[in-house]
Amino acid sequence: MSLGSGLRERGPRYLYTGFASSLDGRINVAGSWGPPAAIKNARDWRHVMELAMQADGVLLSGSAVGQVRNGLLELMDDLVEWRRGQGLADEPAIVVISRQGRFEVDDLARLGGRVVVVPGGPLPDDLSSAYAEAG
Repeated sequence: MSLGSGLRERGPRYLYTGFASSLDGRINVAGSWGPPAAIKNARDWRHVMELAMQADGVLLSGSAVGQVRNGLLELMDDLVEWRRGQGLADEPAIVVISRQGRFEVDDLARLGGRVVVVPGGPLPDDLSSAYAEAG
């Protein structure tokens, strides 16, 4: 689905998950973050970013939070401009699904943009306050 496919016209909200993988079904190689170099070629990565930038949110497992260093998405200028033209924020929200929802605030901040933490149960007040204070 390219930017010109009208994907956003098909319904009110979009959340993408697990939309890139290698032929053997693995998304990453042990000890590293992200797709293997063999599938992160410029054309395929551009397509992944086009899909992600059409979404309202991109789902991330809590187990990956501490591994992200420079933002989850690559904010390509033309894709940011496309989102602005659609009346959207510059980047989709990062939605982190986690059993406990316990993260270092700095790790969440490194994801970039707006981060929504979806824990398996209620967060303790002190943790909830720390997240709210960090924005």
